[in-house]
Amino acid sequence: MAEFDKKRADLILDSISETGSDDKACKEARIDKKTFHQWLRNEISFSEQVAKARHIYREGKNHSQVVKAMAVLDQYLGGEATEVHNSEEERIGSNKETSHKKSTKQVRRSTPAWVIDRVLGKRMHEMEALRVLANAGWVPRTILTEVVGGIAVLRESVRHAFDNLSSSNRDSSKN
Repeated sequence: MAEFDKKRADLILDSISETGSDDKACKEARIDKKTFHQWLRNEISFSEQVAKARHIYREGKNHSQVVKAMAVLDQYLGGEATEVHNSEEERIGSNKETSHKKSTKQVRRSTPAWVIDRVLGKRMHEMEALRVLANAGWVPRTILTEVVGGIAVLRESVRHAFDNLSSSNRDSSKN
């Protein structure tokens, strides 16, 4: 039996959380199943970690997916996730000359539901997800404060626009 090796144990844990297979994990770490079972019996901490890795796999949230989801969520919450839209317009002038206009527009993408599902394990609104992540310490409260402030400004702008629209509609109906 091989002596307990932390690096190999970490390989085993990562493999089990991603594949759910003890056999594949042992092959990846280059140990035999007998050694693996000996480590499970003799190393309590390792045994507990293997149980957690198996649970992660069973719940469908393997480590690499959670890491990817956290990175993507961080991009969305930080306003870094964008899409680029390219368009091309062709115009024919009065003298039958054509002109081409190309434009590129970069827009912020909203957080997809799968990111929230993967990280938090259930569907919820972006703001609720942000609050949960801030409470867990994964997102700084300053971001939460900025988002809430931005929403308040947006809400006020929309209210002002509707007020202006309503007053102009009333004025036009009087005429």
